[in-house]
Amino acid sequence: CFIRNMISFKANYINDTNIKYLNKNGNYKNMPARLVELDIDSDLDLEALKKVEKNWKKGDDYAEYICRAFKEYHDKIKINEAEKFYALTSQYGGYENLDGNKILGVAQVYKEAGDSLEIEFLQTNPQYKYGIENRKIKHIGKAITLSLKKLYKNNEISLFSTTVGRPFYKKLGFETVIDAFMVLKH
Repeated sequence: CFIRNMISFKANYINDTNIKYLNKNGNYKNMPARLVELDIDSDLDLEALKKVEKNWKKGDDYAEYICRAFKEYHDKIKINEAEKFYALTSQYGGYENLDGNKILGVAQVYKEAGDSLEIEFLQTNPQYKYGIENRKIKHIGKAITLSLKKLYKNNEISLFSTTVGRPFYKKLGFETVIDAFMVLKH
């Protein structure tokens, strides 16, 4: 019984954050969201990611890459404790049964040796992604990135960015080092 309480087979709550939603008056208001770390041993977390992959097919391929990588760790094809998977969700509680329809964004990170962390993939729900005018929800990618920044505050955080994503990351404190490689400056 003691061991059972020590093992978590569900998404693990990390922190609360805020995003913005467009209200009926055309103004953006704060909306709570939660960052959770997905558990690679959880069949339910895998199902939630599969739902995200299916629902977001019209967007970038990053959700597909994240889902595929998560499945490889879940199925023990790959084993690397340094690989972490996160979701930003509007769901409140009940993370043992994460609802894929409430996931607003996903990220895959790699905690390198020492004090380095690489954001490998980050994708928001394509209907809310950065740059779309009057989108219903915004600041999802910002909420994920700031939450990761807070969680890994003593680590150097780096990523490879698309040309379109560079202005977004620059606003969050990243600087271009070379071509698409960016590092967060503290």
